[in-house]
Formats: sequence, C-alpha cells, structure tokens
Amino acid sequence: MRTIGSLFLALLIIPAAFAETPNTYQLTPSRQAADAASVAPDTGLVTNSAVDIVVHNGGVWLGTSKGLMFTYDGGQTWLRYDQSNGLISANLSAVWADPDDGRLWIGSNHDELIQEQLYTLSDGISYTDDAGDNWTTVDFSISGQNIPYVTGGSRQIFDITGLDHPTLGGDWRFFAAFAGGLLASQDGGANWRRIFPTPSDSVQYYTVGATPSLRNRYFSCIADSAHADSVFMWAGTASGIFQYVWVEPGDKLYNRTMRSVAFCDTCSLDDDISLYIGGNLGLSRGRFTGGPFDTKFESDGLPGEFISALGVFEGRLVLGILDLPGLTPIVAYSDDQGETFTETTPAGLTDSVTHFERMGDRIYMTAGTSGLYVSNDTGLSWTRLYIDSTDMPSAVNAANALEIMADTLRVGTDSGYAAITMDPSGNFDSVFINSDTVFVESLRRSRRVVGIRTQQLDTDTITWLLCHPATAQGTPVVLYTNDGGVDWDGRFADSIMTDIEIVNDTLYVVGQDGIFYNTTGDGTDFITGSITSGGFSLADDSVYTVVARDSQLVFGTNRSLALSTQPDSQRVYTIYRANFDTLTADVIINYTFDNTLLVDTGGVRVGLTGDFVPAIDIQYRDGGQRPRIWASGRPVASGGNGISVARFDETEVVDTLGTVLDTIIQTRWRGVNFEDYAWNFAFDGEVVFAATNAGLLMKDMSAADSLEGTWDTVRFESTNETLVNPGTPVYAVEVVEDGPDKYLWAGTDDGTVRINLDDFFDQRRFYYTDESAPDDEVYAFPTPFNPDRGEQLDFHFTVKANAYVTLEIFDFAMNLVATPIDNVFLTAGIYHGGTPTGGQGIQWDGYNDKGDLVAVGVYYFKVTYSTGEVHWGKLAVIP
Repeated sequence: MRTIGSLFLALLIIPAAFAETPNTYQLTPSRQAADAASVAPDTGLVTNSAVDIVVHNGGVWLGTSKGLMFTYDGGQTWLRYDQSNGLISANLSAVWADPDDGRLWIGSNHDELIQEQLYTLSDGISYTDDAGDNWTTVDFSISGQNIPYVTGGSRQIFDITGLDHPTLGGDWRFFAAFAGGLLASQDGGANWRRIFPTPSDSVQYYTVGATPSLRNRYFSCIADSAHADSVFMWAGTASGIFQYVWVEPGDKLYNRTMRSVAFCDTCSLDDDISLYIGGNLGLSRGRFTGGPFDTKFESDGLPGEFISALGVFEGRLVLGILDLPGLTPIVAYSDDQGETFTETTPAGLTDSVTHFERMGDRIYMTAGTSGLYVSNDTGLSWTRLYIDSTDMPSAVNAANALEIMADTLRVGTDSGYAAITMDPSGNFDSVFINSDTVFVESLRRSRRVVGIRTQQLDTDTITWLLCHPATAQGTPVVLYTNDGGVDWDGRFADSIMTDIEIVNDTLYVVGQDGIFYNTTGDGTDFITGSITSGGFSLADDSVYTVVARDSQLVFGTNRSLALSTQPDSQRVYTIYRANFDTLTADVIINYTFDNTLLVDTGGVRVGLTGDFVPAIDIQYRDGGQRPRIWASGRPVASGGNGISVARFDETEVVDTLGTVLDTIIQTRWRGVNFEDYAWNFAFDGEVVFAATNAGLLMKDMSAADSLEGTWDTVRFESTNETLVNPGTPVYAVEVVEDGPDKYLWAGTDDGTVRINLDDFFDQRRFYYTDESAPDDEVYAFPTPFNPDRGEQLDFHFTVKANAYVTLEIFDFAMNLVATPIDNVFLTAGIYHGGTPTGGQGIQWDGYNDKGDLVAVGVYYFKVTYSTGEVHWGKLAVIP
C-alpha cells in the first residue's frame, strides 16, 4: 500500500474515540527491532513510491511502504532495510536524519486484520546510530516511557524534526502523530513527553473514551534553527498551524515568590521597561501594561538572588536584596533600569529590607529588626533613625512597614505603630508611639505591624494595620479604627495577611488565603476577590503583595503576576505565570484559515489556504534575510487546497518626534497557490519546490513580485525521453549536494527521479518492476478525496494470473457500500486507473450502490480474486 495514500487523514473527519481502534496494541518481543540481530541490508529497489527523502551518512535514503532504501553512489546501487534485517516494520510514514548527532529516525507502521477489519497500527519511532546496522525502538509502554496512545491504531507518525540549542535544553526532538499528538524530547530522544497548546487540550489523552480534537491531530512539524536566543517549532494540524516558542529564562518572567513590585516614576507607556517585579530568583522587568518581560539574575550582575523590596525614585531603581543561602541583606541601586547595579548597604544592616517610601527629597527604608533608615541622596547612602531616640535595639525601633502622609511617617514596628512628624529639614518634630492603646491585652502578642494604610471615605478616615504575632503564642489579625485610634476592631483573625493597598476608595488586603477588598470602611464588609485570566486563576495562590499606581493594580503571588489597568468597576486582569517547565512552550500561536483571512488592496486572498496542514517547511535565506515558512493546506470546515507562505513584517513604533521606540515583527500568511496542496517542500537558494498530486511544482522567489504569478511544473525528461508522465503525483522532494554537483531528488508515484540542478535534462529515473507484485500492493489514490467536488478515486492492484476480480468498498462498520468491480474477468497485469476488460471502470466517484453520496469518513476496500487471493486497502472521504 502507498504510505501517504493509506495513512493520511484516516480519521480526520470522524473524530473516532480511541476505543474504536485497538488501544491495547503493544510491541511484542518478536517485533522489537532492538532485539533483532544485526543483519546486512538487502539489495535493490522494491517499490516506486517514496514518502520521504533524506541525506544521511553521505547517502540518499528513501522512506517507503516497503522499507528504507538507500544509495551511496547516486543511485547506481541500492540497499534496503526492512523487517527482515532490523526494522520493526517496513511500512514507513516518516524519516528524518539528525544533522547534529548522525542519528537516523523513522516512524513505522504495520497492517493487521482485527475482527475482520483492516487496521494500520503505529509502531512508534525507531532510530539507528550506525547507519542501519542496529535499530532501537523507543518503548512508550507502561514499562518504558509510559505515554499512552503513541502506538496502535490511527496513530501514524507523519513527521520528525529537531535541532540542537547551545543553552535552551540541548538536543530538541519532536514528532507529529495523527491521533497521537505532538511529542517532544530535550535529550536527543531518550525521554519523551506529549505537549499541548493549552492545558485543556491535554484532557483528551487522559480521559477514557475521549477523542482527540482537530487541534491534537498532527501531520507535520519543523524545527526552526534561525533563532539563536530561542527555540521555534512550527507544527501543522487539522486545526491550522501552531507556532511553539521556547525562550531563555532571562527573556521572560522567570520568578517565584514575587514579594515586591515597583513602577517607574518617570516612564511613559511607550518605554520598554517601566514595571519591576522582585522575587526569589531575581529581578523581572516589564511594562506598565504587562509583558514582554525579562529577568535579571546573579549571573547578570545582580548582587543577590532574592529581591525583598523595590522602589523607583526619579528614574533610579533602589533594591533590597537577600543574598542566598546565607540570607545576607544587601541594598543596591541601578541608574540604567536594572542593567547594572551598585551596592550601598549601610553598616549594621542584618535584617531584610521590607519597604521604600519617599517624602520630598528623602527616601525612607524599613529593614525589620535593623530599623528605619533615611537617604538624602536618592539611595547613594543611608543613615539609621531611632524611633525611641535611643541607640538601643528594641521592638519600637524595629521597622516593618511604612506609610507617608504629608509630613508624617507612619511606621509599623514590633510593638505597634509609630507616627513621626518631620520638620522641613527631615528631623523628627514629634513622635507618637501607639502601642498599648492599640493592642488590648488579648492582642498584645500580635502587635508586630507589617502593613499600614489609611482609607479616606467621605468624612471618615479609617486606619488599617496588618498585624503578625510578636510571640509564639500570638495570632495574626487585621485591626482598623475610624475614630483616631480610640476604639479598634479586628478582622481576619488567624489568617496571615501580607500586604495592604488603597486604590481610590477601595481597600485591598492580601495574604495566604487570597485577595479581599472593602469599599465601606466596615471590617465586616470584605468581599473575596476572584481573578481569572487566560485559563489561570489566583484562587490557589498565596498573595504576597498588592501595589497601585493611579488606577492600575498589580498583585504578586507565589507563582503569578496579575495586572489590571482599568478602574475598579471595570477591572479586567491579565495573569502572567512564570513557566519553569522546560517542555511547555512560552509562546504558542495558532494560525488558522479564519484568523489569517485578509484581503489586500489588490483583492488577493491573504492567509492560510486551509486548516489541514499536511506539510510545513522552512526556506533559509542568505544575507541575513528572514526565512520563509511554507505550508500546505487542505480544507476542513472551510478553505481549500493550496500552498501558503509566511512573511515577517517589521513595524516601527515611533513617538511624536519620530524617534523609533520599538520594532514589532508580525507573522503574516499569504496563499500563493490554490490549485493543489503539497506533501513535501525542498529549497535551492531562493527556489522552492513543492511535491504535489499534480506533479513537482517550482517557483523562483528572488524576484520582487515573486508572490504573484503561476508556478512552473518540473518535467521529468532526459533529452527526448519522458521518464515520468506529466501529472504523476510526487510525494517527496529533496535537494542533495554531491561534491561540486547539486541534485534534486523527487519521489513520484512511478519511481524516483534524480535531476542535475545545473542541467534539468540531466535526469535519471530509479524504479522497480515486478510483474508478481507483493500481496499488499493495492491502494487507492488520491486519499483522502472529496467526491462532493467531483474528485474521482483510482484503485491500483495487480492480477498475477487471469482471474475474475471483485472490488468492494465497506464503511467503518464493515457494511457493504459500493462494488466498483463486480466479478469481471481480468488478464494478468497491473491495473491503475483507466478501464479494465469488461467495461467496468476501476474508478470510484464516491456514490454508493443506491446512487447516494457516501458520508465523510474512513472506508475499507477488498479486492477478491477467483484464484482465492484477497487483499485489503483503506481510503478516506472528506468534505
């Protein structure tokens, strides 16, 4: 059977549940390629259809339905591997030669008749490190990788790709499987995992009887090596193209325990860096509106790992840092937005910095038991201040929180809070220590104040204090008063709250139990905040900080950053969550027929031609030009057949003075051929070749108007001899350099052709002729096919000796649908299209014996000979 014709889109339209095809299939010891003794390759070609052509170990290798054929002398002699000498199965659906480590990968399958139904079962992937002498099959069973739904029915592997990246995970490998999804490895293929566009897509593979959606049906993939600082991979599915991007930790939000957030006080919305986030891994930076983010680590010059406090004053970033693992406190500043840092740690600092606040020209800093500090030079130097006017450490002199109101510092201490009035010179004018009057006897064990905010509601002024235990016997509580501190009430007893903030007239309190807000000043009126966005939620997060800038609000948690720029009544949040899973992509974009559909000024269709993408490849270009991404498209719910190419448009962001602030790169797809779809692509400089059902297409993209116009069709002719008839389908194509010469290899439906690219009439055809065709040399073409659009299906089969032949078509439940050939006498020979003896055609128009158009789905056909032979094949009907 032809591999492409029988395998592609087998269950695309009828998303059949996994239970409908054999799910328990596993490789038995007799089928394990790794157990097979090393056997020399056989000789000679055994089929005329190749689905993949690769260059490996100095030779040209063809993946076919009869095994892996290869030549080291330009086709003069051929060798072959199949199940008799190492392969687990000979029916190959994918071949990839790793250019980095010399490993050759294959995806293989075999057919089995199970309960009178013919199934194509995936064997998974195998590889060789010694040019085929020995083969190893990756074990996906419970005793091996323990990844379900990789082997078995309808899980053919159609594409394999990879690249090596010097810093991002090393040896990346991917393979695309029909109902098996997309699998990835970061260690050269030793360990694999299925990856998904979203967490919800993964449910289908872990729910009994679930059906993989069109988003989880993969047909093609290509790793993009054009990006030194990231890993790109493009994958074609039955729901468009997915672009997966993995970036360096320093190029994204890569932080946990985000306890501090600060806004740039001199930045505008156009600035690249205007938002700072401190966590336990370093300093992350973004914009007022969120991403893109980056993160600075100790390896980038950050004085320590854990950022405990942040402040920005006249563009200067001031940081409180803990240097792990010794928890050494550090104070530093940066005048270049966090690119470089200068330490200014004051003598005697032993506890971590918790807050920075500004009053006039002075910056105040709280540092726990190390106390209160002031800087008169914007963070260049620091002076210790003593709240109780002594130099002795005490609970009152500890400083945990800070609020500035006009000329008054309100400081949270280990013994309540202190209100310090400052004179114009920055000296203490008066100090009021509110301890015992605030903390009644029952609460004195919880008088460590870690947060202070004042809420102004009409004529009422409410003071709120976040209190933590001062002793082991204490309990946390939130205290508030609306009468200047005469009477106090408590809220959130036994719940550890970590930060408090006011936005307009709304009070926010956050902690280990989540987010709570209040607009009335009444401690009994708190509402539990619920923040969700993009499939993420803060419901299970411990919230460490809340920071406001005008109406903007930001929450930092143990694993997330939530940001909103809307007023309270219209708040819509974006949640950013650090990605520490090296196999989960940092950016995933889905391009579909619908979301790329545009019409340019000339009325030309722009976008993907269709959502079923059987082929995708990359055309790398010289001179620093951006590569082109080529994709083949077929219709699913909409669209049509064709070929699309992605271009990368650069748009400059400028300010009112014309200064370039940023450059935005957008991926735009454009349909360039609407006649047929491609099975494979190959490239020679600016020239692109596309293997299609109508032949081998070619287009030179070097001209300025290269996107316009028709494509040329490569004629397989040598001098005056036609090697392959025009219109013969081409499935595989590859450009191969052989010393000073460059050849184009094309795998057609009637042999493999090698063309000298310097002389298109220097061609040679390699083909196999055997009048006693193998038992399984029956197939239908093209499949899938669309009878609703007038397409016809040809059947190919061999009659070894004169016989009466019947060809019957059955649906998935094995009900007889049609009989294109009914007991017709045929002489010995190969039948492919046309009209056989007896006047009955061996084409099928997609109608059943009742004259009705058949339903979309998978069908089987049986060829029965009066000699007693019976052969099976498979086909698919699409809308």
